[in-house]
Amino acid sequence: MMIRRLIVSSLLVSMVIVLFGCTASRAPSHSRTLEGEVTVRGHEPFTAVILQTRGRNYYILKLSIEQRRVLITPAPYRVTGRLYMDNWNGRSYAHLEVVELLPLDPY
Repeated sequence: MMIRRLIVSSLLVSMVIVLFGCTASRAPSHSRTLEGEVTVRGHEPFTAVILQTRGRNYYILKLSIEQRRVLITPAPYRVTGRLYMDNWNGRSYAHLEVVELLPLDPY
């Protein structure tokens, strides 16, 4: 009985190590780099930083405090981040959790 528990425990620990090892080495899924005009829209306290691409696609940007501090709007930017869907003001919108924010020369 003791050996059986030891074997089962060893298998479980091995599976956990393999699963965490595999997920830790993966690149973030749904990562995108987009370019467009960044503006702030909405009314306080419900404002959002929005990226509008040339194709007229809109993305709500989730910025760190430091990214928000250096942001100048309206202005063109290249934005890299993790893409996901979420709600803003009761509607579903594409969001980008920003990893990199680079200002571009005006169009």
